[in-house]
Amino acid sequence: MSTETPAKPLAALKTAVVMIHGMGEQWPMDTLRGFVDATWTTDATLVRPGPNQPYFKPDTITGSFELRRVTTRPWSGTGGRRVDYFEFYWAHMMRDTGIGDVVGWLMRLLLRTPSRVPRRLLGGWFAGLLVCAVAVVLAILSQLEPEQRPVDWPWFVWTLIAAGGALFSALWLRPVAGDAARYLSPTPGNVAARQEIREAGIDLLTKLHQTGDYDRIVVASHSLGSVVGYDVLNYAWGRI
Repeated sequence: MSTETPAKPLAALKTAVVMIHGMGEQWPMDTLRGFVDATWTTDATLVRPGPNQPYFKPDTITGSFELRRVTTRPWSGTGGRRVDYFEFYWAHMMRDTGIGDVVGWLMRLLLRTPSRVPRRLLGGWFAGLLVCAVAVVLAILSQLEPEQRPVDWPWFVWTLIAAGGALFSALWLRPVAGDAARYLSPTPGNVAARQEIREAGIDLLTKLHQTGDYDRIVVASHSLGSVVGYDVLNYAWGRI
C-alpha cells in the first residue's frame, strides 16, 4: 500500500511563493504583505477591484502562529490557477547579537591587503576604511576633555557626535548589520544559528513539496534574505 500523496490533476495544482525577509528586527508578515501588494494586489492585469483580492488563511506549513498564508483567488489568465504566498521568517533565530560581533566582522572585511580585495570592490573597500577611520577618530575626540581636543568645536557639536554614534550603534549597527555580521561569518558562536536558519528553510520547502498541492515553488528574497535563500536552495536541492 503506497503512503505517497495521490497525484492531483494538473488543473488542481497551485503555485507556492516563499518570501524571505532581509536583515534587521523584522516583524512577521510585514515583508510578505508588501510583497503581495506589489506582485499581485496592485497589478490590474491579475486582480480586479472587489472580491478578487487575496485573503489570509491559517499557515499549517511553517507551524508558526505568527504567520499566515496569503491565498489568491483563481487566476483567469492561467486557467484558474491559484497562488499561495508564504513567508520564511528567520529573524527570531538570530538573537543576542553584540557590538563585538559587528566590529569583528568589519575588521575581517576591511583589515586585509588590497590584493585580497576583488578589483570591482576596491572603491568600496577604500571608502569603508576611510569611514571607519573617521568614525574612530571622532569617537576618541568626543571623549577627551575640551582642552585636549585639537579641534575647538562648540560643546554641543561633540555631544551630537557622541549621541549620534550611540544611536547609530543601538538602532542600526547591532540589530541590522549584526544579522549580516553573524550569518556571513562561520565563527563557532554563529554556526548554530546559521544551521538553524538553513534547516528551517529546507524544512519549509520540503513540506511544500510533500503536500502534492504545488507543481511550482518560487523563492523570492530581499537583502540578506537573498543569501539565506541561496543557501536554502543549494542545500535543499541535494536533499529533495
